[in-house]
Amino acid sequence: MRDGEAITKSVGLVDRDQPRRRKEEILATNTALWMSRDGLLLCFATFNDTLVSELRFPWYGGSPSATTTGSRLYPDIRSLRYPRPGTANPQVQLTIADLADTGNVKMRRVIPPPAVAGSLTEISVVWMNRPQNLSVITICSSPKWDCRETQRITVAESAGWVDVGDAPLFAPDGSGWYVSVAPVRDGPTAGTFRHAVAVDVARKRAVPLTHGRYEVSRIVGWDRSNDVM
Repeated sequence: MRDGEAITKSVGLVDRDQPRRRKEEILATNTALWMSRDGLLLCFATFNDTLVSELRFPWYGGSPSATTTGSRLYPDIRSLRYPRPGTANPQVQLTIADLADTGNVKMRRVIPPPAVAGSLTEISVVWMNRPQNLSVITICSSPKWDCRETQRITVAESAGWVDVGDAPLFAPDGSGWYVSVAPVRDGPTAGTFRHAVAVDVARKRAVPLTHGRYEVSRIVGWDRSNDVM
């Protein structure tokens, strides 16, 4: 499916800018599909922009519209879905599709909280509230796909917002640990810096692996058996 293409085929121009933002700033990929290693479960995200207000603008150039005869005298008026402060945002939904029986595909919505690499029946989801001052990392399990919280990251409203980081990197041995990048405070006055943190999923316990007045931008790999990251 092309960027911005409406899967419902409803009348009107679909927002061509929002998919680019989701792709570059949030998903860091041009797809919103995640497949289990055995190919039996598929997780996908859908974005509903129907409640988002429209921004209308003149469109110059291109071929004349179907109702125009002869030379173009006036530009077309086009629109895109563009959320403003205090207005509705796109509605996002995660769905799990069970592909074991392709003739009877069963789908269930992932429920937000009140992919573990070593598991075929769990997926890790990072949620963020609209003010962007709260981020919650959860693990959602089959068959109901209810999500349980494993890590919470918050910032004061006066301090800005939570940065959108990479997805947690899970231990390949299925031991129930993952590493992520999260803010770690450095003393009473220096503030926080983004550092590598190891999280014990069962105990919901986070242990900083790096510390100091510098920042970790990304974790590219983790060899837990040799304690190398």
